[in-house]
Amino acid sequence: NICRGNVIPYLYTRPLPEPARTPDDAHEILTRASAGKWGEKSFLEGRLYDGDKILLIDDVVSDFGSKLIAREIVMYEAEKRGVNVSCDGVLVVFDREQGAQVKADQEGMSLTSLIKFKSQALDWLVGEMEEDEHFLITDYLENPELYQDAEVQKELLRELKKERNGRR
Repeated sequence: NICRGNVIPYLYTRPLPEPARTPDDAHEILTRASAGKWGEKSFLEGRLYDGDKILLIDDVVSDFGSKLIAREIVMYEAEKRGVNVSCDGVLVVFDREQGAQVKADQEGMSLTSLIKFKSQALDWLVGEMEEDEHFLITDYLENPELYQDAEVQKELLRELKKERNGRR
């Protein structure tokens, strides 16, 4: 039973005061923030009870890193509050299929997605998108590192605007 009375319990994580790239980074930031200027601020909004089984829910997953950071926040706050909980499941709408399932398996977590983007959604979008746009998304999913440069992003936007203006 997931309800407490007639209420479905939920929690949400608050942003950390600085970016974290790994769960270890998050733990260090949480420890420092709790001891410093952030004082009593909780990075998890909501109540936790002994025995709670927490399921992380998000819109999209790429490499699973942000889900591990969210889990670290949940577990840190549970320990701080003196309650024992588990947080071993993730539910997302889109899995970009960029390594999240492998990482979830390595971490002993379950990952459930409604839509697999590369193996399902890209096929669904073939007739709905311009060929160049579909190629760009497909290439990004296969080679995301090529699209991280700010100049590359600006050039792609310029090309897209030029192409769209030409279609009018």
